[in-house]
Amino acid sequence: MLTQAQWKDFSWQPAGADAGQGPRAQAIVLRNASLDWSRSPSVLRIDAGALDVEQPAIGGPAGMHATALQLRQAKVDLQARSLSLGSATLLQPQVALARDSSGAWSLQHLLPAGLLPPPQRTAKAGTGSAERGTKAAAASPWRVQVADASIRGGTLGFADTHAARPVVLYFSGIDAELHHAAWPMREAAGLNLRAHVLDARQAPLPSAQASTKRTGAGAGASLSLQGQLRAAPWRLRGRLRAQGLPVQVAGDYLPRVNARVIRGTADADGNIDVSLPAGGPRLGFEGRVALEGLALNTLQPDASLLGWRSLQLQSLRLRLDPAARPHARVDVGQVLLHNFYARLTLSPQARLNVAEVLRPAGTASSPSSPSSPSSAPTASSTSSATPPRAGSAAGGSPPGLSLRIGGITLDGGRIDWADHFVQPNYSASLGEVHGSIGAFSSDSPSQATVDLRAVAEGTAPVTLTGKVNPLLSPPQLDVHGRVDDLQLAPLSPYSTRYAGYGIERGLLSMNVHYDIDAGGKLEADNKLVLRQLTFGPRVDSPTATKLPVLLAVDLLKDPNGNINLDIPISGSLNDPHFSLGAVIAQTVGKLILRAITAPFSLMAHMFSGSAPPPQLNVVPFAPGQAQLGAGDATRLADIARLLQAKPRLVVTITGGTCGASEAKALQQAVLERRLLQAWRRELPRAEAYAHAKDTQVPAKYRDQALAELYRSTSLPDKPRNALGLARSVPPQTMQELLLRSIPDGRDQLQALAMRRAIALREGLSKLGVPAARQFIAAPETLANAASACSPSARLSVSLP
Repeated sequence: MLTQAQWKDFSWQPAGADAGQGPRAQAIVLRNASLDWSRSPSVLRIDAGALDVEQPAIGGPAGMHATALQLRQAKVDLQARSLSLGSATLLQPQVALARDSSGAWSLQHLLPAGLLPPPQRTAKAGTGSAERGTKAAAASPWRVQVADASIRGGTLGFADTHAARPVVLYFSGIDAELHHAAWPMREAAGLNLRAHVLDARQAPLPSAQASTKRTGAGAGASLSLQGQLRAAPWRLRGRLRAQGLPVQVAGDYLPRVNARVIRGTADADGNIDVSLPAGGPRLGFEGRVALEGLALNTLQPDASLLGWRSLQLQSLRLRLDPAARPHARVDVGQVLLHNFYARLTLSPQARLNVAEVLRPAGTASSPSSPSSPSSAPTASSTSSATPPRAGSAAGGSPPGLSLRIGGITLDGGRIDWADHFVQPNYSASLGEVHGSIGAFSSDSPSQATVDLRAVAEGTAPVTLTGKVNPLLSPPQLDVHGRVDDLQLAPLSPYSTRYAGYGIERGLLSMNVHYDIDAGGKLEADNKLVLRQLTFGPRVDSPTATKLPVLLAVDLLKDPNGNINLDIPISGSLNDPHFSLGAVIAQTVGKLILRAITAPFSLMAHMFSGSAPPPQLNVVPFAPGQAQLGAGDATRLADIARLLQAKPRLVVTITGGTCGASEAKALQQAVLERRLLQAWRRELPRAEAYAHAKDTQVPAKYRDQALAELYRSTSLPDKPRNALGLARSVPPQTMQELLLRSIPDGRDQLQALAMRRAIALREGLSKLGVPAARQFIAAPETLANAASACSPSARLSVSLP
């Protein structure tokens, strides 16, 4: 029995390159020790009541240092390779742990042999089983049992240059307890762990004097774990409590993408279960998680992307198991998001910052833009593609993930939009975002109730209501959106680029309804009201449309100066060529084209709200005639009413004829005028005055007028009797002979077209359309008109 023994300045250093890396201590004190040794049988046992090591250290300046190591009730059996400890306490250890850019750890060479899995090597062909058994028996591991092991007031400095950015963490106030542990740990041992964590990049490290004291909560984040630990196979279960953990550190271990976490803290409180079975790591968590003060920036350029004051995941249940189906299950009772912020930016190259986030940092973007032909799907790539099954994970949640969210509450938020593609640049904001989204899941077709409220540009209220499930493929939704009185002047950069005119003033109200069913069929209604839209002067823009925008806008306006548009949209999201933006643009383009090509019909529909009369911009005439018919009164009244409602418009009238096909009708018209004159000459003065406005001879007097005109007209081929006098012939023959004497009228076609334009102009003037707003264009005469040609005069409108 040894009562007490003491060794001072103890050092056991290996030779060679590892000199100075071995264990050392200021003093070692052994109390109440005994030795049991015998040669046959071979026995060597050491019992120590107490072993105190003062200022122990290992690994040189970058290794481990402590104030003291206290071992109680130690029993060592060298023959059985076993160690039993009643208690082991390490006081104020200080460890510096680092990993270089190649991935090598600074203390890796100090770990006991066999703790880390050895590299796999192929056994030599001549090695026998007996030799392997002998070596295995000689290298049998030590068995260690500890009733109570603890660390008090430890500190750990951690540096990692292998991460995306160098990570420097400082763990202080480390208190750890391990109860009833045995190595190899095939049975679970009780574990208690407490520590404080500080990101040295965000705050300075404590001073050397302060580091020797227990660090308080104010030094950084706090972390505690109470549970059970097993090493063979490895498994950790227990209650985890964390507060203020630096989220930016976790972000540094994400793939090298074009974004990084600037700041943020994480809180967690729940039960954790982590294991490493042969099939892969498993993770389970049940509890509450919160991310506070998060800020995420893009790297190129360095600009804000996303952030919030608080994100709380309540009643979170997380399961990750590569052997299960699905591999991951995430169940969140409630998501509470407070004061969030998002910034969406379109670069001068027309690339969206959100789309660029997942691009590896430092790599060039794809040369093809979204609008380039190379980015469009080819026929060969899409014809054989099978559309994803409705409700499947494709296009919604990732494969192998089951996600359920019990509800989302948004309490204050802002989304900023900056467009650097247009010149001048445009920016807008959507603020005061509040509302809720109900429960939805990737495993159920049930849709969540949506009720969101916001304010656009600080003045225009925005509402979004309905039902949605974004986790399905295709996403199913039935939502209504409304925006009231959005100021249009800030949108001037877009109108300048695409319309060639800036916007001076105007208000936009929009009411939309989008419905996507389980089969991916989209039905949408877009009702837009633009009030008092006013454009500025013309601006040269190579991308602007060549259509007369100002005219189209003026035509679309109702008597109150408002534009009411109804843009229905339908399509299938399963169609790889379907693009919602392209469909809307095509619909608006068709509406503008209709306003230009059929302005009177469009205006009639806008003013009356009913089906427009056919071809208001075309006024028909009888073949060979230039007089307006009695049936045209209503048509002219409608045209005059529409022109009076648009006082800024001027009208151009173009008379037309059907060319050669109308020559005979023109001959007939000349004959009818001569018949009318011949009939009036034979009437008494009073009767002639009464029939002054007649355009044709009454039917009962036609033959009489025809005979008088035939008698008084000198015709070279008039039939005569033997005495040379004109012979009496039937009325039909007289008409044929008279028509033969009249020129075919080809040289009168332009004059006829002009008379028609003049007649229409006079008719509109009588209905109140000022003559100063009416212009007569050069007549149109079709040289080889088809038989379907209809004689008419055409009206077109324009701005002065």
